[in-house]
Amino acid sequence: MRLTALIFAVLLPMSAIADEITPTLTVTGHGSAAAAPDMATVMTGVESYGETASDALAMNSEQMVRVMAELSDAGVDAKDIQTSNLSVQPRYNDRKSRDRYEIIGYQVRNSLSVQVRDVAALGETLDAIVRSGANRIDAVSFGFTDPKALKQQARKEAVLDARTTAEIYAAAAGVSLGKILSISDGSGPAHPRQDFAMAEMSRAAVPIAAGQSSIADSVRIVWELVQE
Repeated sequence: MRLTALIFAVLLPMSAIADEITPTLTVTGHGSAAAAPDMATVMTGVESYGETASDALAMNSEQMVRVMAELSDAGVDAKDIQTSNLSVQPRYNDRKSRDRYEIIGYQVRNSLSVQVRDVAALGETLDAIVRSGANRIDAVSFGFTDPKALKQQARKEAVLDARTTAEIYAAAAGVSLGKILSISDGSGPAHPRQDFAMAEMSRAAVPIAAGQSSIADSVRIVWELVQE
């Protein structure tokens, strides 16, 4: 009799705890917003060769001075020009001599990151870069001077996506969505995605596809579930 009473005393609070457990539903929503980009980033630079490291560096520096001057003449502000990489490396022949490769010269690479804040002038800016002596254009990417408005729109779309998905799950399970228990941002840094379409440029300029760029975001929402 005492054993039965003891078991009942233990099970009663456990049953009460089980009744207090609130069923929840966690859904991650995704959203994006797109617009025509208003700026571009050009990764460019000069690659030079010489018999000695100093010769290669001097040649490279002379060309890079012309590139920066041409960019300034093209209307690019000094704050939008930044050195992204500078390297001096030996060059070797293809055959070993005395169990080692012989140095036949040196290679210098000086790379610039250039922000172009007038997308319509990008083709002409690229022309100017090449004319000035740059012999490398490694990448052209598009983005936004101020992406906040697109970021907020993407967040709203993510919340709507999460709610739509949650309502589908809840209806299928025969329950209703209750109050929201938590909302957490599921995104990282904004990285615009580019959808290319040919942009109108001067015939003399390099043809550039600016198109649209989009910013994505996600959100994680936890709902309380209510039995119907």
